[in-house]
Amino acid sequence: MQGRPASGPLSLLRAFARIRDVIAAAQAGPALALWEQAMLVDHHLSVEVQVGGARRAARMATKSWRDPGILHFIRAKSEGGHLSARRHYLRWIQFKGTRDANGDWTPGSDRLLADYAARGYPLRALQSFPGMTIVGFLTVPLIEWLGIGPERVTAHEASPAEQYQWLRLLERHWIGAEQGNRISYTLKIFTDRHDLAAFRDIVLSEQPLVRCCAVLPSRPEQSLGYEYLPEEEVTREAFAAIVAAITEDAAEEAIDLEHLRCESGVCPI
Repeated sequence: MQGRPASGPLSLLRAFARIRDVIAAAQAGPALALWEQAMLVDHHLSVEVQVGGARRAARMATKSWRDPGILHFIRAKSEGGHLSARRHYLRWIQFKGTRDANGDWTPGSDRLLADYAARGYPLRALQSFPGMTIVGFLTVPLIEWLGIGPERVTAHEASPAEQYQWLRLLERHWIGAEQGNRISYTLKIFTDRHDLAAFRDIVLSEQPLVRCCAVLPSRPEQSLGYEYLPEEEVTREAFAAIVAAITEDAAEEAIDLEHLRCESGVCPI
């Protein structure tokens, strides 16, 4: 396991001991901000108990939190500043179950499938995953509700130069010139629009002007060859038609359910 600590009761007890250190340090001062305390707690749990993010956290430091390098790492973290990928889309969620030749749900199918079908949700049986059906949940990014209108640009619509300019503006006006933070940003360059020579020119001219940017060559989603993708963009008209087909109570429930599921920033796939 690459020298990482194992999971188990002893690891959990060690994590609790380190969390007590965090609490004691917060009480003794200099005071840590609540988000710094939360990051430290998450770090120690991930290091000792091997929950989410353990690989990076264990590489980072299995040493005492008193090492200033840990706090420097935490203070250097920043949320991603990505442009929205889509305007209106369906988030497809897999459920176990399919219909038989008569259109009835087979034994063992998830009971929610019949409920979602009755309420008007879009459903699709999968061929690459036999016995599974996907249900589409309507999703609109929060920025779509802010009244920006046609001036808003998605990541797919923005050119690489425009995305680099967006990142430069974030670095200047969001985190500022006085801090050492870096913004997490992945810029996708579509190979159907830019060849290798153009890719090199873009990186050579733009990359030195930002602190950090991951550049990822990519292809249009429809050419990837998958039966479905977790998120599927739909037009405004198609979105409105799906909304109209779903009963009112179900639509309210879908919005609430998706909001709760994605509240932590990790949405189900």
